[in-house]
Amino acid sequence: MSTRFGKELRKIRIDHEDNLIGMAKKLGVSVSYVSAVEAGGKDIPSEWPGKIIESYRLSPEAANRLWDAFDECAKAIRVNTLEWTASQRKASSMFFRKIRLMSDAECEEMIRKLDGKEG
Repeated sequence: MSTRFGKELRKIRIDHEDNLIGMAKKLGVSVSYVSAVEAGGKDIPSEWPGKIIESYRLSPEAANRLWDAFDECAKAIRVNTLEWTASQRKASSMFFRKIRLMSDAECEEMIRKLDGKEG
């Protein structure tokens, strides 16, 4: 079953008159891997949204749709904290421990606050 990211990926490919071969070359993977990601059968590599946005010169709106779809489908989040301060690392560590205990309503409220759409 296709994921939201898979649908966005296919739309980008078609809108840019590209085929699986062309997209696979741009992403440095096999045609079958791109096809499997489109179909929802493979995990999405974390570097793909950035590569796709750059390769296809996506508009800010299309880039946001792709990132939203990626965030919705991602099973793991990798964060490079190398250049973060000690306080930033501590805050992020606490956040990831606490978020599992939050309700969906609490998460939605946090999303609104982080987006600057408090209400």
